[in-house]
Amino acid sequence: MLKLKEIRENRGLTQEQVAKIIKVDRSSISKYENGSRKLDQEQIVELVKALNTTADYFLGLSEKEKEQN
Repeated sequence: MLKLKEIRENRGLTQEQVAKIIKVDRSSISKYENGSRKLDQEQIVELVKALNTTADYFLGLSEKEKEQN
C-alpha cells in the first residue's frame, strides 16, 4: 500500500501541489491515495525524489523512511 497520503501530509503538501509535481489533476492524487488508481513507474520515481523519501518506504515495503548512515 502506497504511503503517498502519509508522506504528503507529513511534508505539509496539498493534493494540488503533489499533482503539479507529476502533472496530473488533483482528483488523480485522491484516487492514488485511496487505491482506486495506480501510479506508473515514472510518477513513482518523480514523487520519491520530490518528497525526499525512499522507494521502499513510499511503496510500503519498509517501515523506515530513511536508512541511518
